Amino acid sequence: MNRSRFLSTLLFIDAIVIVTGGYILRTYGLVPLTLTIATYASVVVIVLVGYFVLNGNNKAELTGFILGFVAIAISTNPAHIAALSRFGSTVPLSEADITMVLGFYILPIIYILTYSLQLKRQKF
Repeated sequence: MNRSRFLSTLLFIDAIVIVTGGYILRTYGLVPLTLTIATYASVVVIVLVGYFVLNGNNKAELTGFILGFVAIAISTNPAHIAALSRFGSTVPLSEADITMVLGFYILPIIYILTYSLQLKRQKF
């Protein structure tokens, strides 16, 4: 699998995970509608970036790299930390926490590392 395909796959999986988390949060009334709308708007951005990355756009790859840091930064706000601290208290919250860890930490970190390593290899 080439780099563009791998990076775009990470973005598409991330979008699915975030949609799933947003759905869980909204279905169980854990967040207001405005946050759900913002979540789905961010998913649209992720999917668009993923599409351009899939087509080999280097600027889109860089944008995905930046979005990885943004995702990590967003997830360190007090509401996300409080939710993580309550992991296991209810099934819906635990499911949402799992999607948060995957969508805001694990997948972005994999993207950041992959992009960085590929960039480093290109320079040598």
